[in-house]
Amino acid sequence: MLGAHIPANDTHALSVSLPEWIDNVGYVSGEDRVIKAMRTGYPRFFIQPAVKQLCTHFESTLSDQNERALIFPNAHIARAFCSFVLLEDSHASVRSVEVCGRRPLLLDRASDQLALHVTFVPERLWLRAKQFWQHTGWGMSNRLASVFVNSLGLGGSSLTSDMSWNGAGERPRRLLRERIASWVQQDRSLEAAAGRRLKAQLLDPSPGDVFLYQSGMAAIWTLHHALLATREDPAAKSICFGFGYTDTIKVLTRWGPGCAFFGHGDHNDLESLKAGLKGNMSSSSPSQSSSIPLALWCESPSNPLLRSVDLPELRKVADAHRFPIVVDDTIGNFTNVDNVMGGSVVLNPNSIFYPMLKENLTQCYTPELYDTWWFEDAVQMEANSHGFVARSATINVRAERIADYLHSHSLVKRVYYPKFETPELYALFRRTSPEAGYGGLMSLTFHTERAAHAFYDALGCCKGPSLGTEFTLACPYTILGHWKELEWAARYGVEEAIVRISVGCEDEDVIMGWIETALRAAEVAATCLETVVISGDSDGSDCELASPSSSEDLSVSTPEDERPEDELPIPLEKSAEDAVFAVNVLDDIVVHF
Repeated sequence: MLGAHIPANDTHALSVSLPEWIDNVGYVSGEDRVIKAMRTGYPRFFIQPAVKQLCTHFESTLSDQNERALIFPNAHIARAFCSFVLLEDSHASVRSVEVCGRRPLLLDRASDQLALHVTFVPERLWLRAKQFWQHTGWGMSNRLASVFVNSLGLGGSSLTSDMSWNGAGERPRRLLRERIASWVQQDRSLEAAAGRRLKAQLLDPSPGDVFLYQSGMAAIWTLHHALLATREDPAAKSICFGFGYTDTIKVLTRWGPGCAFFGHGDHNDLESLKAGLKGNMSSSSPSQSSSIPLALWCESPSNPLLRSVDLPELRKVADAHRFPIVVDDTIGNFTNVDNVMGGSVVLNPNSIFYPMLKENLTQCYTPELYDTWWFEDAVQMEANSHGFVARSATINVRAERIADYLHSHSLVKRVYYPKFETPELYALFRRTSPEAGYGGLMSLTFHTERAAHAFYDALGCCKGPSLGTEFTLACPYTILGHWKELEWAARYGVEEAIVRISVGCEDEDVIMGWIETALRAAEVAATCLETVVISGDSDGSDCELASPSSSEDLSVSTPEDERPEDELPIPLEKSAEDAVFAVNVLDDIVVHF
C-alpha cells in the first residue's frame, strides 16, 4: 500500500512503501496524491510521527508567529544547527530552547531530568533548516520522541518497565563495540595476501577504537569535523573519490573549505588525482599553498554501481602526500537491520593519524557533545546484530544466484554487482571465510525505460528506500536519490532508470519467483508498441541522459534541493549491507552504517 510502513505496522519503521514507479516520481515531485498518503518515511528525510507531534506541540506553545520547530538531542548540536541556518541569513531570529522532562524509569542516573533542545526558525528558512536535519543525521529519535509525547500527556509510548540506562543502554553499547571490533579485524590470511610491506597497516582495532553514533550521517558529519579540527592547513579540501553518497558530498562541501569530486573513481581519475597533487606540490604560487588534502573519502563497493576503488594505489598516494583515507564500506560490511538507526566510526590503530583522531573523538564522545544515541535505539541495534554472520551467508548465496540469473537474461542491459564490476579490485580484500561473498545489493538497467518501469511495478517484494534489511527491498535509486540532478548523475554512469535490489533472507525460490514475474512484465512492456511516458518534464517528453564525461570534470555542482511542503524527498539512505567483506586493510578510518 502506498505510504505504508516497511516493515508493516512497525511504529519505528525506517522505510515506506512506494509500490509503483509513478509513486516514486510523484513523491520526489511533490504530488499531493503521494505526499498525503505518506504515513512515515526515512527519518532524515521525513519527520516521523512522534517527532512531528512534538514539533507541532512546541510550535503552538513556545514559538512566535511564522516559526517552525526542529528538535535535537543536546545543546551542542542545536548550536551547530543555528549556525548553519544563520549562514543563509545572519540577521534572522534563530533560537534554541531547552525543554526538560522527567527521565522515566532511569533512576540509576544522577539526574532524573531528560532534556531536549527545541530550535525555532522563521518559516522562510525552513528549507535551510531541513537541510541540516537531512545532511547531519542529528535529528531526534522517534523512540525518544514517543517517550516525551507520553510524558507530556499527548499520547505516545512509555519505556519498557525493566529498562534502565545502565542495564539497557551501556551494556548493549559495550557489546556492539566489542562485536564491531571483532567483525572488522582482518583474517590472518590477508597478511600473506597483502605482503610483508603492508603488514603493519592491517586494521586490528580494539573496542575503544569504535565510536557509535545515532545515524550513519551523524558518524560522517562528526568524523569530518574531527578532521577539520586536527588539520594543519585551514584551506585543505576533502577529496571524494568515486560516485559517493549525495549527503556525504554535501557534508564535505558545506562544512569546511570544500571538496574535489572524482566521480568515476577509476584509473583515469586516479591519474588525474596524482597529477593534481604533483602539480600543487611543485607550484610556488601562494594560491596553491593548499597542496595536502584534508582527507580522501571513498565507498568500496560503491552505491549504486557496486564498484571498488584501487585502495592499494590510493594508499600509496596518501602515504606520499600524508593525508588519511576514509572508507565507507556500508555496502560491503556489517549490518544495521530493519527498524533502528545507527552508525559507527572505526579507527585504524596503525595509522599515523590515529593518535590525534583518537584524542579528538574521545574528547567529543560525551552526552554533552556527540554521544547522544538514545538507549532504546541502542538496545534494538544490539538485538538486531545477533545472527549477523548467518544472515550474511544466507543473503550472499541468494543474491549471487539472482545476480547470475539476471546477468544472463537478454532483457537486462547490465547488472551492477561486485562479481561483475571491478571484480579484480574486490578480490583484493574479499575475506577467505566460508561466509564471504559479494553482498546482497545489486543494481539493474534495462534496454528501455518502459521495461525498467514494468519490472519494478511487477516485483512482489517490498519496495521503498534503504537497504540491508532482512527482507528484500527494491527502489528506483536515481529517481529517489538524484531527481533534481539526473543529467549530472548520468555523467558518472548512474542512469535514470536504475532498479536497485537489496536481497533479503526470504526463501530462495520466493525471491526468484518475484524476479521471474517482473521479467515477464518487462518483456511485455518492451515489446508493446504503445509508448508509456513517465517523466518529470512539463511537456511530457522523456529525459535525455547525458553521456559520461571525462575524468577531468572534477567539480561538485549538485543543485540545491527543492522540497515538497513538509517532507523531504528521499535520496537513498545508507543503511547497511549483510555482506562479510574485508576492505579495511589499507584504511585509516572506516565508517559503517
